[in-house]
Amino acid sequence: YRSRSRSRDRYDRRDRDRDSRRRYSGSRSRSRGRRDPPPSGRPPLRGAPPKELTMFVAGLGPSAHEQDLEAMFSRYGRLVDVRLNRDRFTGRCKGFAFVAMAREEEVDECIRRLDRTSINGYRLTVERAKTDLKPHP
Repeated sequence: YRSRSRSRDRYDRRDRDRDSRRRYSGSRSRSRGRRDPPPSGRPPLRGAPPKELTMFVAGLGPSAHEQDLEAMFSRYGRLVDVRLNRDRFTGRCKGFAFVAMAREEEVDECIRRLDRTSINGYRLTVERAKTDLKPHP
């Protein structure tokens, strides 16, 4: 028995055509629409600093920059790396960063002095990083 409604028949045919095109369209790139994050101006590291020397900084505002963190943390020792995580589409700060220092005493001093301070009206949380940083790609 065949339906008298032609609209139903056209709908079925349209779905079949769409499914067949999807099936044989080849591979699609997952990176479609992604952009590279803005350059930080620093050369990439050869390897990641150990997690004992790395701090996790949370509570940053969306307009935060690497230079702000460098100025703030360099008062307490030699900086090895500053990685401010940014939204890949807007380029704005996601609100957290990783900062690596040269010595463990410097890390302790930064945590003691900078935890619960504010920068640009945002209250920071500074603590030791719980995982190792990956080197820049």
